[in-house]
Amino acid sequence: MFKAVVEQERIKKLLAGSIANHEVSHAYLFVGKKGIGKTMMALEFAKALLCRGDEKPCGTCIPCEKIKHGNHPDVLITQPGKGESAIKIDQVRKLIATLPVKPFESELRVSIIKGGDKMTPEAQNALLKSLEEPEPHNVFIITAENLEKMLNTIRSRCQVLGFEPVSDAGIREILKQKGCAPGEAVDQAIYSCEGSPGKALEFLENTELESLKIEALNVFYAILKGDTFKAFAFSEKIGKDKNASAEVLNFLLVWFHSMALFLEGAEDEGNPYYSWQVKYASVLTPRQNSRIAEILFEFMNTLQYNVNLRLQWESVLLKI
Repeated sequence: MFKAVVEQERIKKLLAGSIANHEVSHAYLFVGKKGIGKTMMALEFAKALLCRGDEKPCGTCIPCEKIKHGNHPDVLITQPGKGESAIKIDQVRKLIATLPVKPFESELRVSIIKGGDKMTPEAQNALLKSLEEPEPHNVFIITAENLEKMLNTIRSRCQVLGFEPVSDAGIREILKQKGCAPGEAVDQAIYSCEGSPGKALEFLENTELESLKIEALNVFYAILKGDTFKAFAFSEKIGKDKNASAEVLNFLLVWFHSMALFLEGAEDEGNPYYSWQVKYASVLTPRQNSRIAEILFEFMNTLQYNVNLRLQWESVLLKI
């Protein structure tokens, strides 16, 4: 069951068992990194719940096809509106209003909330009663990256399932299925994505972001050699985009972790950034590497706030 989902065997077994034993919970909370497969699992689970085939989900019956194309009337998806960063209370109230109504075509209605951790506190509180006193014929699937941003009262009323990072081999297989030809770009995508197939695909589709990562490596290398001039232009450039800042910062945290291992003697010539590691090793000590990692972690913790990104990047780079 759930062949479309790569790995996550523990979760697949649990969900398949709940269907087979007629023990489906009224609410699930799927937690894991962005792009790790939470939404795909939610949709495949919805297919399995509404499927009319013998093997569930069959992928070919009318309900499965409708869910695939996003037009099944009994599968409702709530997520931040276009250009919005949060799920607001009005969206949740609209969803709640549908719950007492009998499903149109199936025995169950599946309500998927994508980015439950992006619900405002007011929206989460509005949802709470529906989880405490669930209407019959309704199943909630909530996805979230950050469990800490979910109210404890929401968490306690859901079956929480944690998604594990996908292995390099699993991501490679997914990229192959998507038509990505093997090569250096795929290797770099797998290295940078931290076990997230979605991030690997974004990496391959976003050459501008990859250029920023390489530029960041150049800037850090220059600073370590004593040239701080590039810090200001780079800060001006990347400070205009919060999402790009977060992606590059994540990349740098992974990078300096790999450098710590490299400096301890754990060389990997198959690493797509091996030549960069050799360059850095000539100017970077383990102590400096550790300090840079600490500075980057501190910076990461400030990104959730409305800070002046240009000044923050300048401050980080000049501390090196």
